[in-house]
Amino acid sequence: MSEPSREARADALLGAAHDDSRRLKVFLGAAAGVGKTYAMLSAARELKRQGVDVVVGLVETHGRAETAALLEGLEVLPRRKVNHQGRDFTEFDLDAALERRPAVLLVDELAHSNLPGGRHERRWQDVAELLDAGIEVYTALNVQHLESLHDQVRRITGVNVRERVPDAFLDRARDIVLVDLPPRELIGRLKQGKVYVPETAAAALDAFFSPTNLGALRELAMDTMAGHVDNDLRESMLARGGTMPVRRRVLAAIDGHAQSEYLVRVARRIAERRGAPWSAAFVDTGARLGEATGLHWNDVHDGTATFWLTKSGRSRTVPLTERVREILRSMEREKSGPFGKIKQYQFRAVWHEAKGAIGLGTDMELVPHCLRHTCASRLVRGGVD
Repeated sequence: MSEPSREARADALLGAAHDDSRRLKVFLGAAAGVGKTYAMLSAARELKRQGVDVVVGLVETHGRAETAALLEGLEVLPRRKVNHQGRDFTEFDLDAALERRPAVLLVDELAHSNLPGGRHERRWQDVAELLDAGIEVYTALNVQHLESLHDQVRRITGVNVRERVPDAFLDRARDIVLVDLPPRELIGRLKQGKVYVPETAAAALDAFFSPTNLGALRELAMDTMAGHVDNDLRESMLARGGTMPVRRRVLAAIDGHAQSEYLVRVARRIAERRGAPWSAAFVDTGARLGEATGLHWNDVHDGTATFWLTKSGRSRTVPLTERVREILRSMEREKSGPFGKIKQYQFRAVWHEAKGAIGLGTDMELVPHCLRHTCASRLVRGGVD
């Protein structure tokens, strides 16, 4: 791998020296209604709890009661009144925000077009002025508003998105938070009136909010997020005079439930675009391997298993999933117990090989588990396999 040029290192060092200017945090989503504003307000409330001077410059709740409830207790700046074509509107008051100068300011709907009479045509330009003034800004954006994705979004949805944000502005973000919601759940929220009023919701379902469109936009949002992480890592390494420390890999962490197949498809597509290897890892909690191999048949009864020797030094009884119960019912009862035939050295050899294949070979916290416990036990008792 070739070393970075002196010019590249100089540019990266200059960027690192001015990293304090990256005061922007973007809550990114695939479409309206996924929970971007809710997540942003939740983060703001946590900042306030920590004693940070956080102010709401402008937030659009769109009549969502659960979102509006999060505004309680937060300072909200008055909006600027605007009369346009004989009608009264309100807009974000940039001058009031600059005068108040909080540590963190919330400004919703980054792609919004301002009404005539303001200093800037677009809200992202308002935010740029706030950032230049040294104010940290939290904002929200739907992926279809990114300038570079305009043609692709039009091909997918048939909609010509007019309000767009330059990709160069998104590069100013210190953090991008992906707020994700499966299409089926988002459509359910839309039908319940939690995204738009009923008349608007019906039109949205017939046009933009189809499962196919939402699935494609969701992939674009994930891909945008992945690209931002790649760029941050590359800039950091260049600033230190090095190159990318590891070969790029894509890892899909799945749990075997409804969205697992979708996540695997997304991981594969992202990996193919980047020319990177990819893997899927099944993530579960449970009893450690040594606990399982030490289990005796008389410790298994009535759909539960009791572990007498655990990593905490205390015994515990956990429910067995239906899948495990079926396996145990089909097994011949060996004296050594249900899992006594498992050879730890053979199991661990396969386990370490799998860890290495996904780039986590040195992670000592990633250990093999066999049976679910703690929080997952409650799901099993509730009938979730």
